[in-house]
Amino acid sequence: LFYGSTQIKGGWKKATANDAPGIPKPENIWYVDLGKDYDPEPDATKFSSLWQINGGKVDFLHIAREPNYDLSDPNNPVKNWPTWSGYDKKTSTLSSPALKGLGDKNLLAGATLWTERDFLMAAATPNQLGGVVYDPVAGSLSGKIFGEKQYGRIPRAKVHFMIENVAKFLDVPGEFFFAVNGPKAGRLFVYPVGGADPNSIVYEVAQTFYLVQLIDQHDIVISGLEFRYNDPDDGAKREYTVGNGSPAPCIRIVGNCSNITVKNCKFQYVAAAIDAGPRHDIDGGPAAEVLDNIIVSDNEVMHASRAGAIAVYGGSAKPAGSPYGRLIH
Repeated sequence: LFYGSTQIKGGWKKATANDAPGIPKPENIWYVDLGKDYDPEPDATKFSSLWQINGGKVDFLHIAREPNYDLSDPNNPVKNWPTWSGYDKKTSTLSSPALKGLGDKNLLAGATLWTERDFLMAAATPNQLGGVVYDPVAGSLSGKIFGEKQYGRIPRAKVHFMIENVAKFLDVPGEFFFAVNGPKAGRLFVYPVGGADPNSIVYEVAQTFYLVQLIDQHDIVISGLEFRYNDPDDGAKREYTVGNGSPAPCIRIVGNCSNITVKNCKFQYVAAAIDAGPRHDIDGGPAAEVLDNIIVSDNEVMHASRAGAIAVYGGSAKPAGSPYGRLIH
């Protein structure tokens, strides 16, 4: 059994308003002091995934967010997200009524904004709001990260967004917040699912992204293993993957590889399961890598929370005239 996590078991205390500053319902919150470096990652990616395990029941917890998580319609996961109502290219400012009166101008200093773009296939991606100016009266965010190329079609384009990693947004069961800065730095706050006492259950904190990585390897069989709780993002540059922001798989097969089989494995509560392909060009990949006889079969994948469960691809963007990879199946 391969775990990409560390376990928190015991040591929790029931919060008071003094213990949980800025959190709206402290009487429902529990906390444990772990130290700022418990998760040794850049601030923006600390505690990117957390699970609550109560007997045989596993719940994926969400970073404190607004609006709250709602997947009542799996075909429309952003149905309760607000949309941007305006964009000012002169000041690189996005505005929405949903941002009015959330708190003072410093409320979103350590927050993460997930927003779509205004063009085709512009899925929501994370943006750190450090250096961005929040105006609670106007309901706006201003910063260089909001370029006209990505947002200039607003409001004609309907662009959804949500904000997470704010203590004030910790207001429903199944959410958590880890304080990176301030007097409570290193403190993990949890609003437990089902009113559970955290001292009677277990929490798993994702820490490791690739659990198995095969680079330029051959004649390997991975069989009968079980993988759980890997980290979607540790903040570091993940070499040899398509898109540095992509959630990390448990098993990564990359480069000139042949005769590799992944079979009869179980992947439960992971960011992604298996990823196989050539090196991405931006990571210095040669122009003619070959993956041959890569077999992925009879695996069980359940609750892959951050990406497609299995990705096998034959090439990536290359300079004009360069050969492209092919995927034959």
